[in-house]
Amino acid sequence: MLEYSQTVWDPYTSGGVAKIESVQRRAARYTLNRYHRTSSVSAMIAELNWQALADRRMVAGLLMFY
Repeated sequence: MLEYSQTVWDPYTSGGVAKIESVQRRAARYTLNRYHRTSSVSAMIAELNWQALADRRMVAGLLMFY
């Protein structure tokens, strides 16, 4: 759902990007069932081998441009 029409609608402000990335960070906590404040969300995302959504949008935009 987050990637629907991502090449057309791409948040360019840091606030918009942070809101989208926060959804992915919450999803990583939910997926691994780790809700402690001491748990590193960045480590969870790396463990799941998830790419940052901003990177995925950039690649999709370049592919569409090509």
